Amino acid sequence: MNKGVQSTQRPPHYPTPAAPYSGHPRQPYQQARPAAAANNNYSDMSREYNNFANNDSVIDNSPTCGCWRVSKYCLAFLVCVVLLFMVVGWNLNPLFAVYKVESLSVSNFSTDPVLTGIWNISFTVYNPNEYGATVFPEYKVEIIHNASVIAVAYSNETFKLVKFEHRQCDLEAITNSTVLDALADPMAVLEAIKNEQASTGSITINMLTTSTADTDRTHYLAYCADLKLVFLNSSAGTLDNSSQQKLCHANVTTY
Repeated sequence: MNKGVQSTQRPPHYPTPAAPYSGHPRQPYQQARPAAAANNNYSDMSREYNNFANNDSVIDNSPTCGCWRVSKYCLAFLVCVVLLFMVVGWNLNPLFAVYKVESLSVSNFSTDPVLTGIWNISFTVYNPNEYGATVFPEYKVEIIHNASVIAVAYSNETFKLVKFEHRQCDLEAITNSTVLDALADPMAVLEAIKNEQASTGSITINMLTTSTADTDRTHYLAYCADLKLVFLNSSAGTLDNSSQQKLCHANVTTY
């Protein structure tokens, strides 16, 4: 080599100068992978993604799934609230008592010259409520023909029925002048009963039971309709078989 001429080639072992500093940290060295390996890796990732998308057991964290879970909890809460209101309503609004006519007969019955009669009444009261007891205060029973009261019986007894308990009540109602004087037209009532008895051998009456207690704001009412009395003779009659063990329409009002 000529000493007067300087070579521009660097020795092979001389390090390559660093690139100018750009302000970013130098990235770690990564060895390039062959193209075939990269393609295989992309294929594996695509296969895993398809398996993941088609897997039904994977938990869906989408907003729709979350809303559905919240809706189920809300529905369960509403069902519990409804059941709670039903139980509370059952206790605050108990079932009506069940009234049933056991027997009813009349003796000393007459329509000449005025209406008279002694009415023997027997009925049962049943408490169908499972929770709590029901108190039945003083009451009266009225015998009604059409819309006219023809006999009245009073009871000063107050009794209480616990759950599923029943009680039989026996009363005697009398048709007397006090009852007849309260009628708007006593003669019209007398003629209607006389004609019905003469033509059919029976009369149809209704029975009304109400509370007479002044200290209780609850008004118990039971209405037993279409009770047919068949006369064995002109002065005595008893309930027809169709009217035996007849249930009454019960109701409770507050005044």
